[in-house]
Amino acid sequence: MLEKTIEEKKPIRRIALVIPNMDDYIGRIIASVKKQAREANCHLIIRMTSDKEDESVCLQELYDAQVEGIFLYPRGSTQCSEKVLELSLLNYPLVIIDRIFREVQIDCVYHDHYHGAYKITQYLIEKGHQEIGYLSMSFDGVTSREDRYRGYLQAMLNHDLPVNKRNICLNCSDDYMHQLNAPKLGQAAVQRMTTIVERGSVRPNVTK
Repeated sequence: MLEKTIEEKKPIRRIALVIPNMDDYIGRIIASVKKQAREANCHLIIRMTSDKEDESVCLQELYDAQVEGIFLYPRGSTQCSEKVLELSLLNYPLVIIDRIFREVQIDCVYHDHYHGAYKITQYLIEKGHQEIGYLSMSFDGVTSREDRYRGYLQAMLNHDLPVNKRNICLNCSDDYMHQLNAPKLGQAAVQRMTTIVERGSVRPNVTK
């Protein structure tokens, strides 16, 4: 009689990633989370929401299905939803991606926007630039926009450079910013940025 060795398998845990849409940036997030989930022997559930209400419904469904934890890239930029607050108060494993909500202490993973903007500004200064412009959409309570602006200002101040208000625009439209970030625009995008900060007959130098 042959003896069979039964290899005990670790139970596969289920975790979820909730996203608001699909683009290159979120695609990279999905790839990274999938890789880590596989290494941790976790089954990853991916859900895409259509609006804030759908996001709350999705979170409740995952909670009811006893998913062991959720990564959430929230639709709201400034305030956490009531459902997020509710899950947080229940000590449910929830991690927010690329957002910081001031009204509640909750685990999050986000870029260091302050130091990123500081280093970019410092790079331009080291290249010999002094009239450095800054473009942003309205802050509207979005912490990442506020942090980037603070990083820019601090770099200018630390290098004893004046902050020229004429070179700053803090109310750019969403469409305009998307056009600047769109691929294959090349010199056209540079020209649009140059036009905003251009004053008088002197054109600012452009560093790529």
